Amino acid sequence: GGTRYTHADNEHLSTLNKISSEAIIKYDDALEYNIQQVSEKLYEMSNSHILQLQAMTFEKVKDITELTGNVFDAKGKEFDFDLLNEQLNSIEILFDKKGEPILPTLYCSKDLFEKIKNIKPTQEQLEKQKRIIEKKREIYLARKLNRNLSIID
Repeated sequence: GGTRYTHADNEHLSTLNKISSEAIIKYDDALEYNIQQVSEKLYEMSNSHILQLQAMTFEKVKDITELTGNVFDAKGKEFDFDLLNEQLNSIEILFDKKGEPILPTLYCSKDLFEKIKNIKPTQEQLEKQKRIIEKKREIYLARKLNRNLSIID
């Protein structure tokens, strides 16, 4: 089992990973219909399952991202607004029907999230981001206008 991913001349084989979750419910809790205890055990089991799936998903995304070369190396730099702008400049950005950017979701640790939340960009950094998004919008619209459309009878 598993999945084979290819990109250009690169290949990645992912294996099937096993996950398991269990809920140990006391016989008396089930017999007495103790909803609180049974619910807590089922919640713990579900949460364990989700955490395992989440870890596997992020590992697969990491592998595929590395395969396709869509990796951004900050080279040890502290995360700041300039780094965010640099990352936005390096990726493709799509736009909705109203022309608003569909920005990617950033997944990070709680510590990094707190740092990002407290970053106060300068006016210059905000203007640079606006220019990046405007340039990406122009590229997006140009590609959209020049795509080849097929008509199927």
